Amino acid sequence: GQQQGRSLAWVHVFDAHAPYAPPRPFDQQYASDAYAGEVAYVDHALGPLLDLARRGPRPTTVIVTADHGEGRGDHGEATHGVFAYESTLRVPLIVAQVGPGATRASGVTRDVPVRHIDIVPTVADLTGIAVATDLPGRTLLAASDESEPRPAYFEAMTGTLTRGWAPLAGVLVGREKYVDLPIEELYDLDADPREEQNRAGDSLDRLRALAARLHGFEAPLPGDPGAETAEVRARLQSLGYLSGSTPRKARYTEDDDPKRLIDVDRLMMQGIDLHLAGRSREALEAYRPVVHRRHGHPRHGAHGREGARRGEHTQLEHPVVLV
Repeated sequence: GQQQGRSLAWVHVFDAHAPYAPPRPFDQQYASDAYAGEVAYVDHALGPLLDLARRGPRPTTVIVTADHGEGRGDHGEATHGVFAYESTLRVPLIVAQVGPGATRASGVTRDVPVRHIDIVPTVADLTGIAVATDLPGRTLLAASDESEPRPAYFEAMTGTLTRGWAPLAGVLVGREKYVDLPIEELYDLDADPREEQNRAGDSLDRLRALAARLHGFEAPLPGDPGAETAEVRARLQSLGYLSGSTPRKARYTEDDDPKRLIDVDRLMMQGIDLHLAGRSREALEAYRPVVHRRHGHPRHGAHGREGARRGEHTQLEHPVVLV
């Protein structure tokens, strides 16, 4: 409250995240849904911070978002990181002004798809800070005036980095969504919001057009030559962002497609949970079919589930930014 001039606070919380274990009293209030209990706990924990912003001497812009959602069984995905369906890809983005002198209209909802890369240009626009013209993303203050949708790149590389599965990348243009995998996927989210009807086989023109948009991003895949220098990899590893990865294959087949391997993910998570609970013999039995299916698969390492998951989203869990 005593700081003069502009200031920025980045508030990063790890909940709600598997394993779901909200503290009291949320564990009892949400005994039938521990995930919802963790969401309620985060809401409660952030309350004092937002109250402080409301009582501040000047208006504060609050941006609330998340790096991913949670599968909760959608397409067989228990948590996140294997797929990029809307259950994990679509996340909240709330921009609000609070405190004395707040001038931005409240309660406005815009049905225009936007992206995380639009947040930095938006903050710059709100605060009058000049940014480089080649900065990715565009301010959200102009989103309602746009006639063309903003193409959004997405990826899910946990399976590639830790298990040797096919890399998953895709593009979302308006309500059309393309997923580049050995078994390609194409969805019309207006007609099929639950992504149950893969149109890749009957809409080849749209598939090729969206594949071209995806390749236009020129995003390097894990293991691409020159994607990361040795110095960059060393710095990332020192920060805990890299815990080792599997070599990239020259060619992936349908057997490497995560859609064919989601049962393996379930067994691996089950084995990890059993091991953490001290039930090592049962954990070994859960792992046996995994070894049978994916001979020579990489082990998760000493950190169990969290060690396996951290390489996937670089620990950026549910950030809140105050400007």
